[in-house]
Amino acid sequence: MRRKLVWALSGLLWGVSAWAAGPQEGPAPIRVGFICPFTGGSADFGTAARLGAELAVSEINQAGGYLGRPLELVARDDKSNPDEGRKIAEELVQGKKADFTIGFCNSGVALKSLEVFRESHGWLVPLSPAPRGPGIGGATPGWTDGRRRLLSA
Repeated sequence: MRRKLVWALSGLLWGVSAWAAGPQEGPAPIRVGFICPFTGGSADFGTAARLGAELAVSEINQAGGYLGRPLELVARDDKSNPDEGRKIAEELVQGKKADFTIGFCNSGVALKSLEVFRESHGWLVPLSPAPRGPGIGGATPGWTDGRRRLLSA
């Protein structure tokens, strides 16, 4: 009887420890927001940019990720529409769905969305050379918190 109890307790402890450990999860992925037009007037440029981003993410992940963390591309279609671009920026930045964002093929879409990044202290890497109208680039008005959050690629 005692031997059965020892075996039962051993099995129970082994089962509980295996259950408590759960599946081994790796480090959390770095979520890269990607805002470009996949439909609409600039779809050719946006789709090509998305395919390039998907390829880069795949190659980086195959090489072990960035500092051991995998990348996850969170791609959204702004439809070349400034209102849609702003809505997506709010989703990615304020909804915490991306750690930083790459985007905007159109200056009008970028200008409408920049305030979201400034107010929420989000990081934006604009696609170059497309969004280069006044107010876009290293000297964006109103970004006075002492930290440069608009990076040029």
